[in-house]
Amino acid sequence: MWLATSTPGTDWTSGQYYARRKPGRPNKQANDSVLAQQLWDRSREMVSD
Repeated sequence: MWLATSTPGTDWTSGQYYARRKPGRPNKQANDSVLAQQLWDRSREMVSD
Protein backbone atom coordinates (compact mmCIF):
# COMPACT_ATOMS: atom_id res chain seq x y z
CA MET A 1 0.00 0.00 0.00
CA TRP A 2 2.90 2.34 0.74
CA LEU A 3 4.05 2.49 -2.89
CA ALA A 4 0.52 3.22 -4.11
CA THR A 5 0.14 6.20 -1.79
CA SER A 6 3.66 7.65 -1.92
CA THR A 7 5.40 9.95 -4.40
CA PRO A 8 7.52 8.42 -7.18
CA GLY A 9 10.93 10.00 -7.48
CA THR A 10 10.66 11.36 -3.94
CA ASP A 11 9.76 8.37 -1.78
CA TRP A 12 10.96 5.66 -4.16
CA THR A 13 12.65 5.04 -7.51
CA SER A 14 10.62 3.66 -10.40
CA GLY A 15 11.66 0.19 -11.52
CA GLN A 16 13.23 -0.70 -8.17
CA TYR A 17 12.08 -3.72 -6.13
CA TYR A 18 10.99 -2.82 -2.59
CA ALA A 19 10.46 -4.88 0.53
CA ARG A 20 9.37 -3.29 3.79
CA ARG A 21 9.75 0.21 2.30
CA LYS A 22 13.40 -0.36 1.41
CA PRO A 23 15.10 -1.34 -1.85
CA GLY A 24 15.51 -5.09 -1.85
CA ARG A 25 16.50 -8.02 -4.01
CA PRO A 26 13.79 -10.02 -5.75
CA ASN A 27 13.72 -13.79 -5.62
CA LYS A 28 16.03 -15.42 -8.20
CA GLN A 29 12.98 -16.86 -9.94
CA ALA A 30 11.76 -13.34 -10.75
CA ASN A 31 14.64 -13.01 -13.23
CA ASP A 32 14.33 -16.49 -14.73
CA SER A 33 13.45 -16.05 -18.41
CA VAL A 34 12.37 -19.70 -18.79
CA LEU A 35 9.89 -19.38 -15.91
CA ALA A 36 8.69 -16.06 -17.31
CA GLN A 37 7.96 -17.67 -20.67
CA GLN A 38 6.18 -20.60 -19.01
CA LEU A 39 4.04 -18.18 -17.01
CA TRP A 40 3.22 -16.18 -20.13
CA ASP A 41 2.29 -19.31 -22.09
CA ARG A 42 0.13 -20.71 -19.31
CA SER A 43 -1.61 -17.37 -18.76
CA ARG A 44 -2.33 -17.08 -22.48
CA GLU A 45 -3.81 -20.61 -22.48
CA MET A 46 -6.06 -19.75 -19.56
CA VAL A 47 -7.58 -16.67 -21.20
CA SER A 48 -7.79 -17.96 -24.77
CA ASP A 49 -11.05 -19.10 -26.33
